[in-house]
Amino acid sequence: MNDWLIPLQRILDRSPDKIQFLFRDDSVEHREDCLHKMLDVFATYQIPIDLGVNTELPGDSADDNVEALVTDRPQTLGSRQREPTLAADALASFRDVMASAEDASGHSELPEHINRCRYRVGPNKTTLNDFGRRIAVAASRHQPVQIVVNHAHITSDDLRILDELLALLANHRKVECRSVHARSELLAVPEETPGRAISQRIPDPRASPAARLSTPVPAPSVLPSWPATADRRRFRHRRLWVAACIATLSAIGWYWYVRSTPEPRLLTATVVRGDIENTVLAAGVVQPYEFVDVGAQTSGQLKRLHVQLGDKVAKGQLLAEIDAIISASKVVEAEATLANLQAQWEGKKEQLELTRRQQARSNDLAKQGAQAASDSEIADSNFKLAGAGLSALDAQIKQARAALETARATLAYTRITAPMAGEVVSISAREGQTLNATQQTPTILRIAVLDTMTVSALVPEADVSRLQIGQDVYFTVLGQSDRRWYGKVRQILPSPEIITNVVFYNALFDVANPRRELKVQMTAQVFVVLEHRANALHVPLAALAASKAGHANQYNVRVLKGNGRVEKRRVEVGIKNLVSGEILA
Repeated sequence: MNDWLIPLQRILDRSPDKIQFLFRDDSVEHREDCLHKMLDVFATYQIPIDLGVNTELPGDSADDNVEALVTDRPQTLGSRQREPTLAADALASFRDVMASAEDASGHSELPEHINRCRYRVGPNKTTLNDFGRRIAVAASRHQPVQIVVNHAHITSDDLRILDELLALLANHRKVECRSVHARSELLAVPEETPGRAISQRIPDPRASPAARLSTPVPAPSVLPSWPATADRRRFRHRRLWVAACIATLSAIGWYWYVRSTPEPRLLTATVVRGDIENTVLAAGVVQPYEFVDVGAQTSGQLKRLHVQLGDKVAKGQLLAEIDAIISASKVVEAEATLANLQAQWEGKKEQLELTRRQQARSNDLAKQGAQAASDSEIADSNFKLAGAGLSALDAQIKQARAALETARATLAYTRITAPMAGEVVSISAREGQTLNATQQTPTILRIAVLDTMTVSALVPEADVSRLQIGQDVYFTVLGQSDRRWYGKVRQILPSPEIITNVVFYNALFDVANPRRELKVQMTAQVFVVLEHRANALHVPLAALAASKAGHANQYNVRVLKGNGRVEKRRVEVGIKNLVSGEILA
């Protein structure tokens, strides 16, 4: 329903009686192509329209044109009057008949006159919504509504608006569309009818169109005077009795009309056979199955990078160099310290050998009684002190050697090599950048193996309990929604990931990537297959209604038979997803 027709729809729904609509067009001979387009719209909905014929045309061209229209659309055209301007006589005749009815019944039934062309252009131009409200206001008075169109000025938008209006009127049970003279014939009664003296001569339908056009339509005669006052009361009682009978018959007719009203159209869907599956939907990210972040283990300025993004490297290949001046000087310093300690160790060793010989001589003299005991004690003490000094130098030499190894390792760290074979997928540092490895190891680049990719899917907390290791899974990436990659669930990480107070768990699965179609950090729409059935019957989920039997897998469906009747059936449902359900029995 279009918005501009909503007010009219409401008025028609609330109307206790049918509302008559009449359509009229003038000057048939102007722009016949537009006239045919307009009449096609009226013929589509079988709604009559009155046409006015311009008599100023030479010869019988007007008759010929109207005859052709009558031949093509006999059910569409109403009255066809030969009028010099705007079918004035036909409208005047209609108003005279309606005025007579007003005198007889005491209330007016003259049509509400609405000119579409008047409200479309010029100083009275209004919007389409205002035009719809004008029609609704006219219909709310419960009087005939006459709408005047002008095909000579009609546009494609006007044809669309006219089609929308006729579609509403043709399908509404509170609308009755008539021609002007058909309305007049209903109000006109024979002259011998008591209380009325209205008559109208109708052209013979068996005559030719030219003869029917020339048939005059006389104005109705004047009503006779009313009877006396005593008869008037009796006539009023009779009118009340007739009104009661009419109300009773109307109620009976309305009851049978409602019973005979066809049921509303049903939204149907055909049962189809195909694959059906129940899946868990998750969002994922594509990552390399195996990768390593290469960093710097020593501080200094990044002197040179030997690789670029996308380069394939082998294990042990030189990747980058850090300025090695400070590290090399520390190696030289450690080597000098170690050499000094080794020289001292040689001196201490000779001193220890000297004290050992002195101790041996002292012991021999003491045994012969030629030396005092104190001299022997001094010789023993000197030997022990020399041994302790040599041991201390041994410890210092070990420390110096460790320092030298550290210095040499630091110097080696200035040359960064590949720990594994792969492809350079990212570079975090640039040449000339100063790296500080004091607090943490700065990352220079990442090497990854792209032959196999791992998809990390964020599964909601409510669905993770339905996942199991080894379940089939497939995913699509942005830009290739018609291409699927398949795999199996390899691992479900135990630690959750909380995003905006929502708990997710990471499910990992691997997929081969021999042609490098999958890139790092691609967004994946992951489907974990919980259930799958091939070549199964399935219907839309909206068609399944819960069964009162209480069985979880039993539902009711409504089946439209070939004769138009609806049959309710109980079915057993298997796999269900958000769209459809499998019919098992």
